[in-house]
Amino acid sequence: MSAGAGSASTELQAESLDAAAPVVELPDAPAEAVGPTATSVLATGSGGSTVPASLAQSVPTEERTVAAASRSEDRTSLTASGCDIMTMPSGSNGNLSQDGLCELWGTGKYVRADAADALTALNEAYKAAWGESMLITDGYRTLASQVSLKGSKGGLAATPGKSEHGWGLAVDLNSATYSPPAKFSWLKENAPKYGWDNPAWARPGGSGAYEPWHWEFTEGVEGRS
Repeated sequence: MSAGAGSASTELQAESLDAAAPVVELPDAPAEAVGPTATSVLATGSGGSTVPASLAQSVPTEERTVAAASRSEDRTSLTASGCDIMTMPSGSNGNLSQDGLCELWGTGKYVRADAADALTALNEAYKAAWGESMLITDGYRTLASQVSLKGSKGGLAATPGKSEHGWGLAVDLNSATYSPPAKFSWLKENAPKYGWDNPAWARPGGSGAYEPWHWEFTEGVEGRS
């Protein structure tokens, strides 16, 4: 074979190999995600924000349920009483819905949830100081109960429909909780730190009857004014 023939053969082989080699195209690298994912938005969203329906639908139902439960647990864990302080009762004085009322540490007495939360914290401080819980004789009072009380106690009871008990914002304490002078002084000094106080009208020289047992959730009372 001549040198020219050999060179031609080599070139033909190279062209054959080039034609047979497949062209492999590498996929583009995935774009890096920018910003939070839909799941993270749902998980961290607050009760006051609105998540777009299109975003919510992009997350599987199970993940949306978990996210909602997480938000609920975070909110409840911040309360001393375990009550949902974001829920306010509906209705009128003495006719409040049960969903916004909360029981006070197994006493069978109820007040508005945010008031209960504050009073529970005060009770924990009271227990630390005196080794026992505060004794509650009355909390939320229905309109019918207020009418009955007014009939039996006269001027010592508020006019039905006007009592702070009817709004779930007042409690009456057992005398063992407040009557010893040292305990009453402790309550006067510390209860306001937790949002509760013996109102001015119920103190000596006040505009109403002297009621050292009657305490109110100040923020709630003032919020209605």
